[in-house]
Order: sequence, then structure tokens, then C-alpha cells
Amino acid sequence: MTQINVDAILASDDDPITTTATDVDALSEDTESSLITLDNLTYVDPAQWLGDGTSFNVELTDGTDMFTMRIDNDTEMSTMSAPLDISGVTGVGGQFDTDTPLLDGYQILPRYMDDIDVMLDIEDVLAEYAIRIFPNPTSSEVRVESRETISQLELLSLEGKSLLRGQGSVIDLSQFQNGSYLVKFEVDGQVVHYPIIKN
Repeated sequence: MTQINVDAILASDDDPITTTATDVDALSEDTESSLITLDNLTYVDPAQWLGDGTSFNVELTDGTDMFTMRIDNDTEMSTMSAPLDISGVTGVGGQFDTDTPLLDGYQILPRYMDDIDVMLDIEDVLAEYAIRIFPNPTSSEVRVESRETISQLELLSLEGKSLLRGQGSVIDLSQFQNGSYLVKFEVDGQVVHYPIIKN
């Protein structure tokens, strides 16, 4: 990797260039130096978040794979407390590996606290957007209704693994074993994870 030492930056009157993060489910050479997003995450050990002003790594999982999130001491996050109930992270893909052939050590480096998605207080969001999730418990379908548009409807395991994408505002659980699951959806830019029971 080449490092560049910048001695001057000139401002331009042109429109700024914006980059949209790419959703990924693995970190690799392909994600290095790219703005990426990982979803459906939980902490492996929240105590890894030091918040003491140093740089540190925090291990995350999607229920199947492990990911390293690097918090750099040059960011505001290095002195902050760990966000509760992390659900996703956006950041720049990176790599720290000193052993040839340099095929490991892939990381995601969030730029600031807004890059870390947290699960919201469910009851507040349900009330604010008049969201109904019914029936719960269910033996087959679950319907999600709201006065705002619901998008990205998905069924997850309790470990956060994606099991099924919803069709419109309905998820059909009839093919799944009885037990507890999470319904994930987005409303007005906010991601909601809601527990449901199939019986």
C-alpha cells in the first residue's frame, strides 16, 4: 500500500463528490479502501470497546462470520462509551496483516459515531410511526403495517442471520420451526428489529 503525504488541499467550487456505501457480507481485498456497510451485527464481547483514547479492535458477528471493527484514536469514538445494541456499521475497508502472503487481517474502520447503527427503543418507534406487527405469536404469516412506508422487511434468527426477505409488508414463517425470531424492517430511515414467536 502506498502512503501519500499531503502538503496542501485546494477547495473547489464544484459540487462535492459523494460516495454511497456498498452493502457487503464479507471483508476481503475487494472491500479494502472502499466505503462499505455490514448489517445484522452484534458484539462478540462489548468489553473490547475500550473508550480510553487509544486505538482498539472490537470483534463483531452476524451469527455466522466474525468481523474486526477498528476504532482509531484519531476519531471521536476512541474516547466514547460503547454504543448499546449495535446492529450495523459503515466504514472504510482496511487490512492489518504483517505475515506474507497478506491474506488476513481485514477490518472495517468507521469514520465517526454516526457510522455505527444501533437498535432503537422499539416501543418508541412503534408508537411514533403507528406500527402494528401482527399476529404475534403466529403459525404462518406476520404482517407489518405503518402510516409510513415499510421497506427492507426481513426475517432474522436471534443471532442476526438473515433467513428470508419479506414480500411487501408480509413475512411467511410457515416453513420455519416453532421458536423465536426477529422481524427486521426500515421505516423513515430507522432500522427496527422486533421479536416474534412462531408456534
